[in-house]
Amino acid sequence: MKYIVPIILFLVSCTTQPTGKYFPDGLLSEHEDLDSFVQSWYGKHLASMDEPSLANATNHEYRFTWLPTFHQPMIFRISIEDEKYIFYVKRTDGAGGYDSGRIVDNQKIKIPIETARNIISKLESDCQFWGQPTTLDTMGFDGSQWIFEASKKGRYHVVDRWSPDDGCFYEIGVELMSLSNLKINEIY
Repeated sequence: MKYIVPIILFLVSCTTQPTGKYFPDGLLSEHEDLDSFVQSWYGKHLASMDEPSLANATNHEYRFTWLPTFHQPMIFRISIEDEKYIFYVKRTDGAGGYDSGRIVDNQKIKIPIETARNIISKLESDCQFWGQPTTLDTMGFDGSQWIFEASKKGRYHVVDRWSPDDGCFYEIGVELMSLSNLKINEIY
């Protein structure tokens, strides 16, 4: 494990550029260098999709950022604005482990209120989102980062997982992908 992190840092650092802050300092790693690296990596993808930071959001916001190493990065965001549920889907032509690319899909989709409420309920209750640690000691070379964020009533939290292939977060991610109606060749 101690050799994997420096290799990953080296490979991705060649393509990361400083961006605005999307996450509070120290949230994505207790190690300052790794936290800075991950902030830059995730931030460049969120910036390329013209996404807001949710850390200080005034609306209730739920976002799933999917960064597959060799495939197109995507975000799926449910925003609650004036008691309306708005579903945003964005995808770039980049690769999640490398270049952020440019937006190729940018949709604002109307989904049934009950569908949005069920997803949020599953995230908060079934997945126990607010009580989950932000990160786990699981990572690898290939795969994808599954980053779930929420901002609700002044509270903010992130759950960052590497390549889940089952479980609650995987199920929610796949459900959001399905709601987007976009063709996704491989989910990993």
